[in-house]
Amino acid sequence: MAQEMRGQSSYRASNDTESQVPMYHTEHFLAYLFAVASIVMGVLGLLVGFNVINKGGGTSTLGVPPQNFWDGLNWIIPAIASAMLAYTLHSSEHHLAQNPSTLAPAHKSMWNSEHYGAWLVGIGTVALAVIGMLVGFDVINRGTPFDGLIWSFASVGAGALAMTLHSVRHHQMATEEDYILGVVERAGTARGTTTTRGTQPGMERPS
Repeated sequence: MAQEMRGQSSYRASNDTESQVPMYHTEHFLAYLFAVASIVMGVLGLLVGFNVINKGGGTSTLGVPPQNFWDGLNWIIPAIASAMLAYTLHSSEHHLAQNPSTLAPAHKSMWNSEHYGAWLVGIGTVALAVIGMLVGFDVINRGTPFDGLIWSFASVGAGALAMTLHSVRHHQMATEEDYILGVVERAGTARGTTTTRGTQPGMERPS
C-alpha cells in the first residue's frame, strides 16, 4: 500500500510538471528574441564605433574620444544587457523539473519569490537599457554622452541580478528515484504503457 501511494504521489508530481511547460516555452522564445536583439545591437555598435556607419563624426578634441565612440557604446552596452537576459531566460530547465507547488513550504516560497523577482528585475533591465539609449542618443534629456552610459551600465547590473534570481533550480529537491520514475511514466504514457516500481525494462504492463 505504501509503495502504491508513493507511486501515485510521484505520478501526480510528474503530471504537475506539465503545468510548467507553457512558461518554459515562453521563456525559451523570449531568450531567442533577446539573443537576436543582442546580436543586432552588437553589430550596429561595432559598425558605428569604427565609424563604418555613423552620423556623429569621428573627430576627437582635447583627448576626448570622438562621437562615434560614444554612439558605439550606446549600442554595445545595451547589447550586453540583452545577452544577459537571453542567458537568463534560456536557463529555464527548472520548469521541466519538480513542480514548485509540490516543494516544501520554505523552498516553494523561495522559488516563487526569486522567480518573480527575476522577472521584475528583467523588466527593469529592459527599461534601463531603453532609457540609456534614448538619453545617449539625445532623444530625451539632451546632455553629455556619459548620461546615457550611466543608465546603460545600470541595465547591465540589473541583468546580472536577474541571472542570479532566475537560478532557482537548487530549490527543487526531487530525489533521483522520483525524477527517473517521472520520466519513465511520461514515456510510458506517450506509448500507451504503464510502468511500476520494480518493473524491469521491457517488462512494462500494458495500460
